[in-house]
Amino acid sequence: MKPTLNQIEAFYWIARLESFRAAAVQLNLTQPTISLRMRGLEDALGYRVFQRVGRGARITDAGTALLPFARRMMDLAEQISAEHARFDPLRGRLRLGAPASFALSCMADLLGALKRPYPELSVALTIDNSAVLRQMLNRRELDMAFVVEPEVEPYVRVELLGSMRHAWVGGARLGLSA
Repeated sequence: MKPTLNQIEAFYWIARLESFRAAAVQLNLTQPTISLRMRGLEDALGYRVFQRVGRGARITDAGTALLPFARRMMDLAEQISAEHARFDPLRGRLRLGAPASFALSCMADLLGALKRPYPELSVALTIDNSAVLRQMLNRRELDMAFVVEPEVEPYVRVELLGSMRHAWVGGARLGLSA
């Protein structure tokens, strides 16, 4: 069985930070996941790469010999990721505008859905009313905005997302007519 890149990555960060817990934080994983990856790596290699010392980890001689290879693999993985990013249509900074009502009801889901397929995308969010957002869009201060009544310059493409019904409502004691 061959070691996986995930196992090598966990090994690299444990060796660098001298802690399973710190490696878990660095990789945004749980500590048990890091431990499982190390167990899998050691099973694949047939030898121990760390000696557990209390809550820390001390690299073994075999682990020290493995470390330059792990560093090279991490560098290669980073190069592959950077090369892929060149072809990723959504990377870098996206200046996005939304009215408060849209931001409160939809933005968390939208940003979460964007993060998974486009991890290199950074969103700078502006929350304001539609009139201000339209002006910012027309002045090219925003890349994209969710607005009502899109009166925009010819270079801005409009995509209708839907429509909303609005109504005036009030309590019966106001005596409003039908």
